[in-house]
Amino acid sequence: MKKSWIFALLLLLFSAPLKSFAYYEITKECETALMEILDLHLQNATKIINEEKLKTPDNYFLLYLENYKDLVEILVYEDKSSYKAYLEKFNARLDKMEEKNPSTPYYRALRAEMMAQTGLINVLNGDEVSGFVKIFKANKLLKVNFKENPDFYLNKKLYGVFNVVFDNIPPVVKWATTMLGLVGSTEDGFNYLRSYKTEMEGRPGLYSESLVYLTFAYRIVSDDQGAYEMLKRDYVPSISTTLGTYLYALVLYRNGKNDESLDLLYTLNPDEMEVPFYPIIQLIAREKLNRLDVDSEVYWLQYLNNSKNENYKKESCNMLSYYYLLNDNEEKYIFYRNMVSTYNKAIINEDREADVEINRPYPVNIDLLKAHFLVSGSYFDKADSVLGNYNPDENNPIPAYEIQYYLLKGKISSKTGSYKETMALYKLAIDKGRKLKEHYAAEAALMAGILANENEHFDEAHDYYKLSQSINCDNNIYRETIRKNAKTRLRKLRYLYPQP
Repeated sequence: MKKSWIFALLLLLFSAPLKSFAYYEITKECETALMEILDLHLQNATKIINEEKLKTPDNYFLLYLENYKDLVEILVYEDKSSYKAYLEKFNARLDKMEEKNPSTPYYRALRAEMMAQTGLINVLNGDEVSGFVKIFKANKLLKVNFKENPDFYLNKKLYGVFNVVFDNIPPVVKWATTMLGLVGSTEDGFNYLRSYKTEMEGRPGLYSESLVYLTFAYRIVSDDQGAYEMLKRDYVPSISTTLGTYLYALVLYRNGKNDESLDLLYTLNPDEMEVPFYPIIQLIAREKLNRLDVDSEVYWLQYLNNSKNENYKKESCNMLSYYYLLNDNEEKYIFYRNMVSTYNKAIINEDREADVEINRPYPVNIDLLKAHFLVSGSYFDKADSVLGNYNPDENNPIPAYEIQYYLLKGKISSKTGSYKETMALYKLAIDKGRKLKEHYAAEAALMAGILANENEHFDEAHDYYKLSQSINCDNNIYRETIRKNAKTRLRKLRYLYPQP
């Protein structure tokens, strides 16, 4: 009788429906979905995620992945109408994850990343307060996770980005973020991100994503050269994605490797993308203008007329105005120049630069403009030929022209001339322009520091970097970028070659 009772109890226990238990697992299928997201195959990613939700409904990593896909979709489609719908789905996912196996380090790490990503979307859509609140909460959650699970690999990704971002917040608001505990270390941030990248080798989806995060961090500190060196070493074409290839092309462009960047962009087939990705069109437009190609206008107009993103519209109008100026169409030059101010307040650097340019109190010099584009694309011989038409010793009522001339000549000489000749040109730009409002003298000091560093004159490099930070030009995006770049290079210099 007793045995029968025990048997019946065991039968009841094992035949009863088991209570589901939440877990977080990055399966092979999850990595495949992540690769599809980064490759902008969002429909295929959705299919994989939905199939996995049916097979493993208690794997809550799929909620994170679903949110990631929706976030990329908003960024790519640039459709503000879907912003509110995304926020509702994000909140529903957080609610569903609430207290689902909170003892695992995945729980806090994934919630923190979802909040940080959505905070960024808030800020990009003009909802700065909500965005900063989410970022503050994400940082707080991540700190707890880092304290309790210091070796957990997913901590390193977001914690690395936070360290870099918080250490490079503009001084005007840094006091407030410091008071809120949003502080960081650039060195620590990069160490975490590099460690995470190394750990993800052999895992294509997560490794590709790690390069995206590292590239973003280099951009935050205005270290385009560092981003190039990293991607040149670590970019793997066989496992690259559309977003990864685009970012590499963007880094090549920012390092003056115009033709290499265009060649890489041409490997991307728009017909294979499930969504239109207009930043590719915009980057091609920039690079074609650097070459002074006659068809750059087509790409600028395509981006301006089709992209729903309000960002980069000021830049597009400004570049179109330059295109028409260079092609003797004054009417369209004036039209697009005036168009710049019709868009909302500039947030991103390129739009802020456009605002500065249209407010110059003097006309654009066409020879200097041509040379500027050619130098930006590393077409140095052509740029030097153009500058042969300009004589700085002639009676010149606009001092800024002369300073820009010597800056451009210095950049050309840094690739084609001697060290002594180049430094003399940069020094001319500094000495003649350091009391002017334009940024050219400060940029010349920065470029002199970079050249001195490349030639292992480290004390001289240190002094020029410091000089670039001290020249009191107009407080605008150019000065901000120059000083941030100098700060990054001084940090590297102090790390490798400590000053006495």
